[in-house]
Amino acid sequence: RDLVLTTGDTDITMGSEAEFSEMDMLSFSTSDMVTEAELLCQQQSYQDALSLATQCVSRIEQENGKESIRLIDPYIVIGLANAGLGMLTRSEKILAVANFVMVKNINTPSETKSKLYRALGSLYTAREKYPEALRILADDVYHSSVAFGPESSQTAGGYYLMADVFDKYGDTDTSTALRNKVAQIWRTTLSVVVESSRSGEEEVPALQPLEIAAAQNQLIGLIGNYSELSLTENEGQASVLLAILYYAIGEIDLMREYVTRASEKLPAGGKLLQDATYLLEVVQ
Repeated sequence: RDLVLTTGDTDITMGSEAEFSEMDMLSFSTSDMVTEAELLCQQQSYQDALSLATQCVSRIEQENGKESIRLIDPYIVIGLANAGLGMLTRSEKILAVANFVMVKNINTPSETKSKLYRALGSLYTAREKYPEALRILADDVYHSSVAFGPESSQTAGGYYLMADVFDKYGDTDTSTALRNKVAQIWRTTLSVVVESSRSGEEEVPALQPLEIAAAQNQLIGLIGNYSELSLTENEGQASVLLAILYYAIGEIDLMREYVTRASEKLPAGGKLLQDATYLLEVVQ
């Protein structure tokens, strides 16, 4: 069945609850449900994300009421999933409700504010509202920096989306600088993988599923953007980072593919390529 949210005089149909069984629901906490729904969105499984987040909203409303701060995160996922399915008007309405709940809860943490502003920034970009997108993404980066730090992998997503907006303005210098910032953040984040291997540690440092999905999506996007601009060395560096990520998650065939790609773009003596080549030797 469809879950309908009533806000003021407006009913908003959020999505279907049919895909996940009641038994599935009982095995997850609401925070687990949100995390899983966010991951499904990252993987572009929008219908499944919508179903799970919609059920999460239903449970939270039963437990805490319709203005609970806990509703903001699943509303954000519902908004993102609707946008992914091409339903931009519905997405905007849902995100407006999330914003209303946030305003009603003055103690909303910066992490949650960042998520909402990032979702709105992505939506405004899709609707070609570029000035609004830049303003709200700047708020995203600010609140993500407060919550996690300006050099964190969580904040990288805000820079990444801002680069897309500057592309729309034809400002490739700024968009490239932002993408280079994203690449540098992932280089720092993934450096622990190489360091742990070189120090003889048997287990690769664990990356969280959402972090893995974000890194993969962003690095693949960087490679494509750099290729379009014929920024060969930047493309090679992003390819190395993707290879290191694939090493960390055990996707060795993909790792080999991107090491090969990087070796065609980078000089042989560079540290990044040496790191990737070393990891390749480790798995031989």
